[in-house]
Amino acid sequence: DNWRLQSMTGTAQMRMCIAIISFWPGVPLHYAGDEQDLDTPGSALDGWAREELSVSMAWRAVRTTPEGNPADRDNFDMTSPSYRYVQRLNAMRRAYFGDFGSEQCDVVETPTDKIPDVLVFTRGCTDADRVTLIANFHSSHNKSVSVATPWAQGTQVFDILAESGAASFEVGSGGVVQASLPPFGALVLAPGNVKDIPPSVVSVTPRHASTIRPRLDGGLVNMTIAFDRPMAASIAFMALLDGQTAPFSCSSSTCQEISLTMMASDFAEGFHTLEVYEGAEAQDGQLSFSSFRSSFLVAFSSTVIADPSSYSQPGLICQGLTKLCHSAAGADAFRVQNVGEEWSEWEPYNTTSSWNATPGTAVLVQYHAEGSSGYIVGDCVVDGGEPCFASWHPTMFMRGDWNNWGKDADGEMSLVDDFTWGAQITVTGFAKAKFAPFEGWSKAYGVHADRELLYNLPDYDPRHKTFDIEPYMSGSEASRRWMVERSLWNETESIASGAEFAKELWVSSSCTAEAPVCPVPESGKGDWTCVGFERPDQNMSWCRAQGIKSCTEYAENDGSSDMESCGPCACCRRKVTPDLSGLPKTCCVLFNDLLLNYTITSDLSRCPGLDQSTTRPDTSAAPMDHHDATTPPPLTCPPSPPAYRAPLPEVQAAIDWSQDRLEPAEREFEERGLARMASPETWHAEVAYTVFIDRFANGNVKNDLLNIPDFQRKELEQGQA
Repeated sequence: DNWRLQSMTGTAQMRMCIAIISFWPGVPLHYAGDEQDLDTPGSALDGWAREELSVSMAWRAVRTTPEGNPADRDNFDMTSPSYRYVQRLNAMRRAYFGDFGSEQCDVVETPTDKIPDVLVFTRGCTDADRVTLIANFHSSHNKSVSVATPWAQGTQVFDILAESGAASFEVGSGGVVQASLPPFGALVLAPGNVKDIPPSVVSVTPRHASTIRPRLDGGLVNMTIAFDRPMAASIAFMALLDGQTAPFSCSSSTCQEISLTMMASDFAEGFHTLEVYEGAEAQDGQLSFSSFRSSFLVAFSSTVIADPSSYSQPGLICQGLTKLCHSAAGADAFRVQNVGEEWSEWEPYNTTSSWNATPGTAVLVQYHAEGSSGYIVGDCVVDGGEPCFASWHPTMFMRGDWNNWGKDADGEMSLVDDFTWGAQITVTGFAKAKFAPFEGWSKAYGVHADRELLYNLPDYDPRHKTFDIEPYMSGSEASRRWMVERSLWNETESIASGAEFAKELWVSSSCTAEAPVCPVPESGKGDWTCVGFERPDQNMSWCRAQGIKSCTEYAENDGSSDMESCGPCACCRRKVTPDLSGLPKTCCVLFNDLLLNYTITSDLSRCPGLDQSTTRPDTSAAPMDHHDATTPPPLTCPPSPPAYRAPLPEVQAAIDWSQDRLEPAEREFEERGLARMASPETWHAEVAYTVFIDRFANGNVKNDLLNIPDFQRKELEQGQA
């Protein structure tokens, strides 16, 4: 899996691509959450990057805006800008292409003259309803283009993407339209007036997923629902409050907005909904295509539901350690745990419940509300009623190179705040480490390894041989850098993972969470390998001039034993091994065992009196295999090259089918005297796309594991085991 497009590039490019797939043949597939502009860094293999699944504390750990992460709430907002953009594209697709009931729907016409960085195509299910799409793929340059269209000179065409103030163009001689597009801009042109589409809600008050605090808002709750056009007077009777009809009224004679004001005392504390029935009629006679729903929270006091980032609730343990006094209005169920023991069964929410708490042991309560169980609070008291810190685990250890992975010192950490463990460690240069909540390694927290995202041209395109760009990287370090580059974290902050495949995290004498600039090569990956010259500008002079580029070293084969792995090749390359040395430095390490954020800082006042340092052993030694801290790691051999995997019958059948069609097409192409587009000198400014047929669409579950890289196959198999 890959990162969200807007995390890698931005919302503008995502919207351009959505416009293209909406009018291209086939069924448009959207990455769930794109319609809400979610952009948490990472792929689906990272636990903090599946925002569309539900409200979760995972999103609170990765704050993608100064205000937090938009996913940290019920994020199905039917009035968000990108949701309404997708909604409009789908409506226009229905309006112009109908039920796609003719072969003409699959015909795509493209102009003979190509325009660099600009995609142009015309498509329609009837001659009368054809549209022409123009998209500028350049990331920084405006494009002024002259595009051939199917319409006669003098025809007025309009951009149907625009919700209001649609730009119009007059078709010139030869059917040519002249237009200017900004970077990542797109136009979808159609003749005559823009077709009518169903009405939709454009805004709602209170804002979706917002919290109303009546004591601060004057004791009134003002509710409005606004539409994209004037509505019939009947709209006031099609709106629901908490599933029931309510006395809404039109705010003006156009009924483009309906409103209702109520006393806050009329509301129960908790979640409330505003809805509009499907089939609501506009004054132009159009009926809404789907129903509308939005929710908001009324909170008379501070609760974990209203303030989900408040994880400590003093007074939760009450009445002499025998009861729990809950403050979670809006929740419908809860369960309880004395830290280190099993969770109780879920039970209906009540303001008090019986529970036997133990002095000095934290109690955790998890609440379920509005479809999410991402609400957790803790409390802890000792004998005499004095407070203590709550935590997810009863203990926490940090083991690494400096304490011989727990053999020279156990690396025990201490609570410095609720859910936050701290320790002072002294390291020399870079060292590896993991957090572990128990004596052994039955559970540990590390980081996700660096992983190259898979982008390439299909093998039948000759240009794939020269498609050589610096890959996008995924993993914890890539996500950390993404956050730092946007000033959402500083260099001391990162996030850990409890996944079984998590690797050791890095600590260094710079007292930051940064990994070495260049990854340490895996066993055998730092050997010299052959460089094949695939571009005209690549030769021995080019090889000698490269030196070190992006953590890869290029050199001429000197015939030495050190370069024996390069074979007979004249030009060789290898991954650079970073310098891990440095001066001794004591750092403060903080680890939140609820959100899994961690901080490595030189500010020792944040870890007062928590020195667990010992002399660090030689960092050149291989890291511990964390199976058992009491025994040496098992000896392992370097991994052998993966065995050849013959294509499965289904894959081979698809390959044979493609080759049977491709070979005649190639012959016809050559017979016409056409020429392939030459590879550019560099691919860094180019954009390329590959279409995967039914990859998790999921019309055919049998092909989910077909034709994927071995490493991803193994990860999927491990996850399913």
